[in-house]
Amino acid sequence: MGTLRSVLGTLLGTRRTGAASSHVPAPRTSVDADPIEHVRALVDAGRLPEALAIVDAAMHDAADLDRVRVARAEVLRAWGRTAEALRELERCDPGRVREGVAMRAMAWLAAQRGRSGDAVTWWKRALDAGPGDVRALTGLGSALLAAGDAHSATRVFEDAARSHPEDRDVVAGLAQSHVALGRHDAAEAVLRRALAGRPDDPALLEHLAVVLSRTDRHDEAFALFARAGEIGAAAGSEGEPFANLGVGLCQTGRLREGVELLERELPLRPNLNGHLQIGPALLALGEFREGWRQYEHRWLVPPLAALRADYGVPQWSGQPLDGRTILVRAEQGIGDVFQFARYLPRLKALGARVIFQPLRGMDAVAKLFPGVDHVVREGERLPDLAYFVNLMSLPLAFGTTVETIPCDIPYLAPDPAHVAKWAARFAQRDRPLIGLAWAGRPEHARDRYRSLDLNQLMPVLGTRGVRFVSMQKGPAVVQAESVPEAADWIGLGPELDELDDATAVLSMLDLLICVDTGLAHIAGAMGKPVWMMLPTPADYRWLTGRDDSPWYPALRLFRQPAPRQWEPVIARVARALEAWADAWPHGVAGERPRAATSAAPLERRIEGLAFAAETRAGFIQFVPDEPRVGRSLEHYGEWLEPQLGLALRLTRAGATIVEAGAGAGAHTLPLARATGAGGTLLAWERRPALRRLLAQNLAAHAIVQAAVMTRSLEGPDPRGFTGERETIDDLGLARLDGVKVNEGADAVAILAGAHDALWRCRPWIMASARDPGDLGRAREGLREFGYRAWRMVCPLFRPGNFNRRDDDVFGGERAIALVAIPEEVDVRDAPSDCVEWP
Repeated sequence: MGTLRSVLGTLLGTRRTGAASSHVPAPRTSVDADPIEHVRALVDAGRLPEALAIVDAAMHDAADLDRVRVARAEVLRAWGRTAEALRELERCDPGRVREGVAMRAMAWLAAQRGRSGDAVTWWKRALDAGPGDVRALTGLGSALLAAGDAHSATRVFEDAARSHPEDRDVVAGLAQSHVALGRHDAAEAVLRRALAGRPDDPALLEHLAVVLSRTDRHDEAFALFARAGEIGAAAGSEGEPFANLGVGLCQTGRLREGVELLERELPLRPNLNGHLQIGPALLALGEFREGWRQYEHRWLVPPLAALRADYGVPQWSGQPLDGRTILVRAEQGIGDVFQFARYLPRLKALGARVIFQPLRGMDAVAKLFPGVDHVVREGERLPDLAYFVNLMSLPLAFGTTVETIPCDIPYLAPDPAHVAKWAARFAQRDRPLIGLAWAGRPEHARDRYRSLDLNQLMPVLGTRGVRFVSMQKGPAVVQAESVPEAADWIGLGPELDELDDATAVLSMLDLLICVDTGLAHIAGAMGKPVWMMLPTPADYRWLTGRDDSPWYPALRLFRQPAPRQWEPVIARVARALEAWADAWPHGVAGERPRAATSAAPLERRIEGLAFAAETRAGFIQFVPDEPRVGRSLEHYGEWLEPQLGLALRLTRAGATIVEAGAGAGAHTLPLARATGAGGTLLAWERRPALRRLLAQNLAAHAIVQAAVMTRSLEGPDPRGFTGERETIDDLGLARLDGVKVNEGADAVAILAGAHDALWRCRPWIMASARDPGDLGRAREGLREFGYRAWRMVCPLFRPGNFNRRDDDVFGGERAIALVAIPEEVDVRDAPSDCVEWP
């Protein structure tokens, strides 16, 4: 601790920013009479270091400092250094902003800070300063769309289209505003007019494909997505129409085509929408091993992203549970809870004390689930936990395949008191009781595909000799007014306010006929016969090509032969019900031979696909196939924790950190958090797929103070400016507190490009490499800058790791790092796990 205090006392206290700078004076660039226009030309040419140097020189004697600050923000924004750009703009006096370009910058600032009203105001001011400015028009239209005012946005974009009909942003904005108002025909017309003049514009092709998809013109949309992808790939575009195409193929039932496309593209270009789709698609195809893994991506997007919780313990993924307490969190819908509650007894069988956190309103019925020791009420203090797990992650943790789905049914019994409450209503049993639910929640994303109108079920309601018990709730209840007088009908939906009531009533029924709703899962968990009418394509859990379900033995599936074709489904149900009613009570609705199925699907691991999991850095995506980092994150939930721990101890709020070889961000996220809202972390990763994951992980955790840089961080380029690489000195940093170079990045070259920053800012340095010789050369280079150095050796396996695993999958392998501190810092003892490097 004495060492750490001495290091922190100097590095995190008053910095000697002036003492060492005399070695290499900071460069100054000559400034033209009006340098700002020259700066903008340099930005357009991608010569960002030169542009920043001119702006910084102009800061010293600028008559209009706010104008220079806006220019500096422009440079930083073009560089991808968003947090620094925003801070620069926040230093401006809004009352002194006069130029249109400055007003546009202030509008962008307001939008980034979530102040949509202020953004609209600034865009209007920019238009007043430059009437007809297409950038201000598109900005105002986009701001109005973001604020939910699609009508006003449409008028603005229409004005812009009259004067700038060929502008891509105007065309796209006008189309989007029409879509927001439900005017898909108008959006299509706008895009087709634009494409008539530029038929090979991939962005416009993709916009049109999206519009066509929303109106179920899928084949046309798929052709446009494919064409946009081909054109973009030939031009080296960063666009991702493949993801929209893959998602569309899967959502329209062309699962194998969609999976093959996503499986080919996602390892190269990770796309969150693609990962969100490939998981359910694989599950629907019966490929559970990779399907459940990919399904974990659901926690990176709304609404579940906002429900992630930090319990201070790892997520359970198969670790020993004997004598340990585990919290199981319910998630998503009521049906999901009943379907996956079957796993709770399996946790109990492993020796765990099982604490269950139900969805709101499920406290009472959750106590009926077997294997639960305690049901947590909202606001209740949690006991000490060893692990937590999300309910729908249990199939992954148990390695569930189609053949090993736990099917100990029934695993739910109704509450006896509620059964007694309803018994009198069903005392007369002269005919079978047929439960009926024909519509789901209207707010469900695919409700228009799964729900029916009761009038469509008239062929079923004409069945004689049965009594229908309506279990329908919600807006569709009013449709019961159209039930024929001849039908034997009991309407109970409005009375089923509690799940205990619904469970009790379902237990008394002979058969439930329904669409894909939560009632099917409640009945299935009790072993009750269920006939479910399914759209095409159906939800992933019902697989494909079969009319039974491995989840519920008494469930019979009636699938649409083609999308939106309900008539054949209803006709089949009506015929089946008539035959069943004739056989009652001797026939049982659930007795049906299993549908013939093909051989079990191949349980494979798809190489290169990103995985999402809880780690010490948070819930992040990474590539498990990375031999060291990925494997460690998947198994241990961390990577080289001693190195990260030392870097965190050397970092304080407000710091500026440079990290090279950041990977997917296992160290980037914690370091960025440590710098705080006023800090800056600039991260480089040369591998495009990992760079995408890094950006997505930072966005998922709303870490805005970190920037993912797109050029290569290296030493000075002997060829001069190429736009491909940059150095630390190019960044024009006012302060630099730490430099972290991870495995895979060239520490020697990077430090060679930090000549000015090392003298002027005196940052701490941590560099890792597989080859100790590389670190030795880096150490030699640091001597001339007045640094002391230590060698840090860390085993890849750390007892007490985040996931609490005891096995060393790396066989004792170790990682070596160089830790360097300026020699003026009083370091009396070596940092932990370090030996001084002579």
